[in-house]
Amino acid sequence: MQRYHLFFIGLSVSLVFFSLNTPLASNASLKASDIVFQVNKNLVDVNESISFFVGLENGGLWQAGSVTLKDITTNTQKNYNLNAELTIVTDFLLNSPEGRHIIEVTDGSIVKSLNVTVLANTGPVSTSVSASVSNSSPKTASSIVISAELDNPSQEFAYFDGSQSLYAKSNGLINSPILSSHWFPAGMVFFPITVNITVILPSWHPLGAYNLEIGFSGDDTFASSTQIIGIFITSDDFLLDIYPNSSEIDRSSENQTTYISINLVLGGAEIALDNLYYNISLVTDNGTFPLNTPYLIGNRDRTVIVNIPTLIPLGDVVLNVDIIDGSGVIFFSNHTSVLIYDTIDMELIASSSTIRAGDTINYLVLTSLTDRSNRLVEASIIVKNTTDIIGSGMTTSGEWTFSYLVPDDLVLGQYIMIWELTPIGENTSIIRNNTITKQFLVSRPTEFHVTNFPSQIFRNQFLNFNIQLLSGTFPLTGNVGSFDIYLQSDLSLIGSYQVNITQDIQLFITNDIPKGNYDLQLVYDGTGIYESSIKDLTVKVISRPFFRNVLTNASGGVVGETIKISGYLLEEDTNNSPVNNAEIEVLVSDGSTQWIDGTTLTDVIGAFSYDLLITDSLSVGIHFAKLSYTGDQNTYGQSSNEPIVNFDKENILSLAISSLIYSGQEFNFSASGKLNGHYALQYLDTTGQEWIFIQNVTLDNQGNYVGQAYSPDLKGPIFFRIFDLNDNSTFLIQERIIYKIPEAKITLEGKIFSKKETTFLFYANELYVVYLNDLRITPSTQSWFLEEYYQYTFNHPGDYKLTIELLGEYLTFYNISKEITVYEDYEIIKSVPNSITEGSSITVNIQIRGKSIGFIQDVLVQIVNTRTELVIAEGLTQVNGNITLNAIIFGAETEIFIKIPKQKIGQYYLEEQILKLVDEIKRKIDISVEQEYYFTVNNKNSLNLKATFTATNNPVSDVPFGISIYKFDTLISEFTITSNMDGRIDIPLGTLGEGEYQVYIRPASDDFAPFVLVTNIIISSNDVFKDIGSISVVIIGAILLVGLGVVTRLKT
Repeated sequence: MQRYHLFFIGLSVSLVFFSLNTPLASNASLKASDIVFQVNKNLVDVNESISFFVGLENGGLWQAGSVTLKDITTNTQKNYNLNAELTIVTDFLLNSPEGRHIIEVTDGSIVKSLNVTVLANTGPVSTSVSASVSNSSPKTASSIVISAELDNPSQEFAYFDGSQSLYAKSNGLINSPILSSHWFPAGMVFFPITVNITVILPSWHPLGAYNLEIGFSGDDTFASSTQIIGIFITSDDFLLDIYPNSSEIDRSSENQTTYISINLVLGGAEIALDNLYYNISLVTDNGTFPLNTPYLIGNRDRTVIVNIPTLIPLGDVVLNVDIIDGSGVIFFSNHTSVLIYDTIDMELIASSSTIRAGDTINYLVLTSLTDRSNRLVEASIIVKNTTDIIGSGMTTSGEWTFSYLVPDDLVLGQYIMIWELTPIGENTSIIRNNTITKQFLVSRPTEFHVTNFPSQIFRNQFLNFNIQLLSGTFPLTGNVGSFDIYLQSDLSLIGSYQVNITQDIQLFITNDIPKGNYDLQLVYDGTGIYESSIKDLTVKVISRPFFRNVLTNASGGVVGETIKISGYLLEEDTNNSPVNNAEIEVLVSDGSTQWIDGTTLTDVIGAFSYDLLITDSLSVGIHFAKLSYTGDQNTYGQSSNEPIVNFDKENILSLAISSLIYSGQEFNFSASGKLNGHYALQYLDTTGQEWIFIQNVTLDNQGNYVGQAYSPDLKGPIFFRIFDLNDNSTFLIQERIIYKIPEAKITLEGKIFSKKETTFLFYANELYVVYLNDLRITPSTQSWFLEEYYQYTFNHPGDYKLTIELLGEYLTFYNISKEITVYEDYEIIKSVPNSITEGSSITVNIQIRGKSIGFIQDVLVQIVNTRTELVIAEGLTQVNGNITLNAIIFGAETEIFIKIPKQKIGQYYLEEQILKLVDEIKRKIDISVEQEYYFTVNNKNSLNLKATFTATNNPVSDVPFGISIYKFDTLISEFTITSNMDGRIDIPLGTLGEGEYQVYIRPASDDFAPFVLVTNIIISSNDVFKDIGSISVVIIGAILLVGLGVVTRLKT
């Protein structure tokens, strides 16, 4: 948009493009009679430039002067000096807000105004193009004139810089190139603008309906715009040739479409084919039949396969080709002729499928159209062989019967019959003659010769027999193929075999082949001169039964008992089908003699059972029973096996169990029964009603057993049984009561005090309730099981009993109890100094107060030394729980305690309790001197002392002592020394010279009773010593000094 600014600033007066009477310039200083005031556009975007044209006119001449432009809407104004010319103002109304602005111009007397609307920033100004074409159906290589109008609805005029144009395009050409343009010259333009654009269509432009796009190119200021005009393009130079010019087709079948091939050749000028199509139709007397949807031509010479539907009638038809454009407009057409015809056909029905020399064959001939079998055609028929006519005749109602005697001397093999058919009473140009050749074969009969084929066979065996295929009494010769054996029940192929040799057939009769007739079929399809042959064979398949799962309910029995022998008689087939209603013999043997004990019949599932009675006549020991089935010789043969079972004559079964049995514990039992018999001891689960195994029981060779077993984890009446593992019907049951040894316990941690919550842990592996004395603490509607934690607070001390009552039955005990003692929770109230000195007498006021019963009388109270276990003082409390004790204390504060021994006061219990008597006891120390108090001058001199506790005489170790050394009243030295492990204190004196000194010793810690010990020492230069009682005399030089040589203990 800055182009406008630059252009307008550079304008001279002579370049004003207005439809006004342009005044001439004048240099006269006259007052203007009029103001020319115009704007280049009335709609402007925010921040978009706008140009006002202002000039002062006086008598037709431009007048110099000054004017004021004012925006009434925003109340802004600006003054301008004008030359004697039309002036362009471009710096007014910049950055104005959106909306309608009234702009006034005045020279002080004349006022002019106009309206300008400021729009939001919406991009370039919209334009519109409208156009019309001089010829809407032009031909290729011709010219057309397009009249186009460009308009701008938002402003009346504008400035173009020479880059804008109106153009014309065609969408029928690749990439739609511009065919023609009109460029606007640089300068002012006034809307609307109308221009004519001449367009020359290329000779190679495609024919048909296309669109021309007439458009304005646009720029940064003006948006582009277009209009679409539809035209139809044709050509004068266009040819269509169709080859062949005419054709004939044979309509072959009523269920298929007949195809015809034609060539379409487009000739003439270079014409683009990308918008041309061909459409083909058949024109008959009955109307026009479209044969295809329009197809793009694509190239100039193409072959088209045309489908001729069977519904088109016979005769001459016209094949019409139309050349059209995409919208279906036909440019021109051409056509060719087609003759549709049919032929006569026949159906031949022979009285025999085989032809042998000397036979008479009757043929029924039916004639009709080839593709219309229901359209009968009368015909004249001539029948020939390769050399002679062998018959002729005419049809009646489309039928003719012909009998042919095959000559006796005709050689075996293939022969030809030729049938010439000529229509009678038909248009032979459309229903034409036909010659049909048929072949026939002069053949020989064949027959299967089968040997060694049995009448019956067991399953699971091979069926062996021999087969030879004969023609008469002679075998077939040459390459005569094979024959097949089929199973007639399902027509499945068993095998294929060569014909010209004798075949030894071996078929396996499997177990799953049904009993009864097994039907085979031998099939020879014929080959060459040999005819087909079929023979049926039947063999009876019988089953060989077998015994399965022959069992006895017992391995033996006593006299009067029966042994049940059971099992199944089944067929040897895949499914082991049952043998129904078969009589089975039971033979019994004692090892030397065999006899028939009886017979039994099988049921519908092949099952049988036989009760063998143990009689007195049988000796004790092993016997044998054999099962036999002889078959019925019709469906079943003799059984393939004869099972033998053995049984014993046994002792009587017994069971003895302990009368007292505990759950899960070992108990004693004994049993008797079969010799070396295998039994199981079981118990009855009454919940699941099933016998549960406990342990195996094997009897000895005397039929006895004595041993132990573990009872089940049950209680109450329980049924036990001894069960014969080899005979599920042999057992003995006894009832016993099992008692459970329950688990129950009461657990608590620590001692129990009144007014304090106590947690009990109760446990039992039975449902239970808990009583405290006679009070049930278990909720009345509940019982507990396994662990249960219970919190309880005793209000009073004393003796109590907790009892767990078990709710179950058949227990060895039903309750447990625990005696508990609840102690009074009490406190010791003392009145005593916080700190005392060892060895001093102390008065202690003590009061005992229970948390539930208040002050307690007659409580034994002691003051003890826990190290020495010495009772220093003791007494009983009074009515108010008070007692006063006097004692002299020796020992450390960690050793002296107030003690309440464990005791019972009436019905109340007090647990032992101790309390430190005082917080601090200052210990007393004794100091002893282990040497004389006189020394000679020596730098190794030291004063050796030993500190011990007064109460125990134990060494005072690792305790600091303050040392002060005086010479008369003068302090010589002061320091601290710590005692060693043995309580020794070594005071160094090596720096002291001759003279008498006083050494002061005191504890340097407040933890001990204070004292000051003073000792005199004498240091001399000579070793002159003399002891006088407790006086040490030391002679130093010529001076005799007497010093106090004893340790003096001073007290504060």
